[in-house]
Amino acid sequence: MDGCKKALGRLHELGIKLGDINKHNFLVRDGHDVVLVDFETAKRDCSPLELEDEMSTLKSSLEGTSFRGGVEPAYE
Repeated sequence: MDGCKKALGRLHELGIKLGDINKHNFLVRDGHDVVLVDFETAKRDCSPLELEDEMSTLKSSLEGTSFRGGVEPAYE
């Protein structure tokens, strides 16, 4: 969680909102470095309030059981 928060925070320092916060858009590499992917809905020049709102949804988005942004498993 801390690595995800740090990665998103770096993006926010640039005034960029990712726009699609879900667990499939945070890739954890060796050493626990986190890389953000899927910038299709990213938005530049965001207000501090927009960035705070996005950060406030991070924990619930990462813990969610939704398949949003990923592939739903096939059931036989």
